Amino acid sequence: MELNDDYAVERKSALKEIYVQVLPEEKFMEFMRLQGKVGGQHKFPRVLKGKILKDWQKFLEAEALSPIGNKQ
Repeated sequence: MELNDDYAVERKSALKEIYVQVLPEEKFMEFMRLQGKVGGQHKFPRVLKGKILKDWQKFLEAEALSPIGNKQ
């Protein structure tokens, strides 16, 4: 907290109305398998943007799970 200049801004402004849906680990593994990225050298990204975000959203929709950004 003391070392991060953006900490106060992120906590007070940027991180509002966050909704979390816990998914089983198998969903992440299945997504990575469909991406052709199975194995110890391939990790699920911590930040999703661009094409990978769209692919993840499509995967969730196909799995009948709510995509990122939708409230439940």
